[in-house]
Amino acid sequence: MKKKLLLVLAAAVVMVSLALTGCGEGGIAEELYDQIREQLEQLQQQLAQVQEQFSLLQEENQSMEQAKEAAEAALTEAEGEIAALEEQLDACELVGTTAAETAERIAKFYQEAHYYWENVYDCSEMSADVWNMLQAQGISARLVVGNPDVPAYDDITLSNHSWVMAEVAPGEYLAIEAVGGYSVSRQTNGGYYRGWAFDNPAQINLYYELITEYNVRVEMRNRLEVEANLALSQGNISLYSKLVQLRTEQETELNNIRARYEALATRL
Repeated sequence: MKKKLLLVLAAAVVMVSLALTGCGEGGIAEELYDQIREQLEQLQQQLAQVQEQFSLLQEENQSMEQAKEAAEAALTEAEGEIAALEEQLDACELVGTTAAETAERIAKFYQEAHYYWENVYDCSEMSADVWNMLQAQGISARLVVGNPDVPAYDDITLSNHSWVMAEVAPGEYLAIEAVGGYSVSRQTNGGYYRGWAFDNPAQINLYYELITEYNVRVEMRNRLEVEANLALSQGNISLYSKLVQLRTEQETELNNIRARYEALATRL
């Protein structure tokens, strides 16, 4: 709108100027000349005012653009600060007055935010995650495999579950059930305080790899046993001897694997 007014005024100034140009040739009344001259001066003043206002508007527009950019930058920075504060708040909510309380809060927080998927994302993965969260809060922990529902057993291969042991005081541990999201005291279930402990996820992952190979070789050994007995019953001594040799080789490998995974763990 201001720009249109500026153009109109400029056109008016030009027209009045052209009118005054003919004064010297044909001549006009002095009174009329003075009126036109006065109108010209008024239009020139209005034109100057409009030009000044237009310049001010341009400056204001530029300032508004700069202010908008500054506001957007400030908003982005504020959003980042809010996200950081929310993370700090979450961390603060995990910290209790004691190491045991912190461990329990971590277990509950983790369980509420994760989904158990058997044989895909189950007790072993969830326990490793809780172990890591405990370490981040300065709480030493161990990963344990075992069977909390069995009173006593000596074979680590009978383990069917994994959980965490958090060191809540020097030499004092509290069992953390990562899948359930709670702690278990020795009085509640002593089975959580029996089993085989690993210092870190790398060790327990190697254990799982070894136990998988162990179970495969057990199946191979048992199959060779069946085939050897069948060959013997059929009187095929040559085949029987070869199968027994293969079975013996598998048993040797089984003993080696057992020695390796037992060396990784500490019996509780």
